[in-house]
Amino acid sequence: MIKIIYREKRPGEWYDIEDKRVRNGIIYSFVVIDEMSKRTWLFNVRYCDDKAVVIPVASDRTTLLNSQIKSKSDVFKEVYNDPSKFYHVLGVSYVENNRLKYKRIKNYSEIPSIIRNNFEIKLYKDVCEVSIKGLEDKYVVIVNKNNVEEMVKLFIYEKVHPVSKHL
Repeated sequence: MIKIIYREKRPGEWYDIEDKRVRNGIIYSFVVIDEMSKRTWLFNVRYCDDKAVVIPVASDRTTLLNSQIKSKSDVFKEVYNDPSKFYHVLGVSYVENNRLKYKRIKNYSEIPSIIRNNFEIKLYKDVCEVSIKGLEDKYVVIVNKNNVEEMVKLFIYEKVHPVSKHL
């Protein structure tokens, strides 16, 4: 079970590494209590009209794996034929040689059941107008733009739960 506690919403600005520019928008903050990983996390969601980025800011433990998880983010971009929704290319985490890695998913059966059962799933080529080589046959998760809590929940299911036995 995941408990998500809303902390605050405030205007903010940040540098978007992918777009190489300063962005303005809203920063949402949440505390997440996750029973599976036995961790409490602090998340920020940087939100603007065409993009949102979920960032784990802190956790209640300081381990190598926790630090690696905190260095990851989930990027959500606007679905080209439905501006009320965002998509996120799935990258399910795993541990190899004490390093956190993630795998892009191209077989539906490899998607964790908790994600399959709780989110809308589509192929990348069906939601993005511009094709990026290597992603066409990968799966994405679709969320409503205004549901930032679902974006945080997806991060936990995708990046934390698959490696929780190592935490």
